[in-house]
Amino acid sequence: MITDAMTAPSPISEESSEKRKRGRPPRLETTIARQVGEGASPAAGPRARVNRGFAIQAMCVLQEDEAGQYGWLFETAAMTRGDPHSFRPSILAELGRIDDEELLKECARIICDQKPTARDAIIRIRRLRRRSPPRGDAEQLQSELRRVLNEYLVRFPETPQSALQEAVAGLTVDIDAWARGLMRKTLP
Repeated sequence: MITDAMTAPSPISEESSEKRKRGRPPRLETTIARQVGEGASPAAGPRARVNRGFAIQAMCVLQEDEAGQYGWLFETAAMTRGDPHSFRPSILAELGRIDDEELLKECARIICDQKPTARDAIIRIRRLRRRSPPRGDAEQLQSELRRVLNEYLVRFPETPQSALQEAVAGLTVDIDAWARGLMRKTLP
């Protein structure tokens, strides 16, 4: 019967309406994302709205503090007045991505004590969140050692070359012992 086949609902159209959406699933709850979208400028893209949502989440967790120890990250009164530089949105957005509230508060307290640049704070928070230790390379280490050596030579300009070479040789011995596990993970 041709007419029965034509009037019967097509299983293809039913399945297509139930297909999963492409891309990464949203991490923010839809109500929060909707509220953030209402307050954002029309030019703000999806990433800006998501970052703003995470910043709001972090502020909600940190706002419970009565001692005001997170004032370096944001000041509610100054934000309400519209004062410039009254909050640090990029750092707050990264803090808002931490699921554990106690860890978020501890991380925020350390950041407020140290007052790093936004870039450094974001790097530290991401390492903490992803639980990945920082990994250096020979070029970075050489740059750091050169900086320390230059600072030393400014303080002690009459240091002979032999003393510098002896110090580097001593470091080589320490590095070998560290690699063999004879020393703890940080050099003394």
